[in-house]
Formats: sequence, structure tokens, C-alpha cells
Amino acid sequence: MKQVDSLKQKTETSPTQIKSASGGEEIISLQKLPLLLYVEDEDISQRIVGSFLRGICKLEFAKTGPEALELANKTLYEGFLMDIHLSGMDGIQVTKELRKLPQYAATPIIAVTAFGMRGDKENFIEAGCTDYISKPFSRDELVSLIKENFKT
Repeated sequence: MKQVDSLKQKTETSPTQIKSASGGEEIISLQKLPLLLYVEDEDISQRIVGSFLRGICKLEFAKTGPEALELANKTLYEGFLMDIHLSGMDGIQVTKELRKLPQYAATPIIAVTAFGMRGDKENFIEAGCTDYISKPFSRDELVSLIKENFKT
């Protein structure tokens, strides 16, 4: 029991380590987690996905397509979560622009969208997305998809 208490204390006091998302007492170094950009214009969706992926990856956020492209040119991301229905420049346009950049030609881009009709996934893949998840989704579904596409 004393060992568990010391793990809890270490987890709470170390800025580079956190408790694993599985709820176990193992320690995960934030430095080893993949850095992803979530392009999403709704604050609630950003908060939910951020909560779901705590301990799975490091997330940064962009609310618009132009902001996402600006950030992608300043920071080398290991992947993207892309809302498709963005105002102005939509997620498909952002994906196509990212694919034009040599550093992102083969980077995973996961469409995160409310579009769930037959053929939508295929259309997003054809447009340059690597994978797809339809809202609403569970934490387990999202984590599984992230683990499939990123070495976590």
C-alpha cells in the first residue's frame, strides 16, 4: 500500500508524468506521447476529446482551417484529428492542403465528424484522410483508433 501511495504522489507532483488513462498506477512519460493537432471549432468537442485522450497523446487545438495550417507550418505534428464540418475552409480542404506539405504527405489524418452515412468514410479516405470516426463515439472507440494509427 505504501508503494501505491508513493506512486500517486509522484504522479501528482511530476509535470512530465501522469497517471495512465486506463486508471492504473503505471506512470507514462508525456515526452513519449505522440503530438496531435485536433482541428475542431466547437469548444465542447475539444474538451471531450481532450479528456478522452489524456495520457494517450498530447493534443493541441485549432478552431479554423487557416489556423491549423499556420500551426502545422510552425510545429511538426505526428498526426491530426480533423473535424470535417468547419466554417469557412472545411476539413477536407484543410486535409488536401496538409497533404501538399512534404512533412505531412504520409502523416495520419483522422476525420472526426458527425457524417455517418454509407460512403462517407470512403469519401474522406479518398480525399486524403487516413481513417475516420463518426460522432458520437465512445472513449474506447477513439482510444482504439488512436492506438491503431499512432504508436502509443
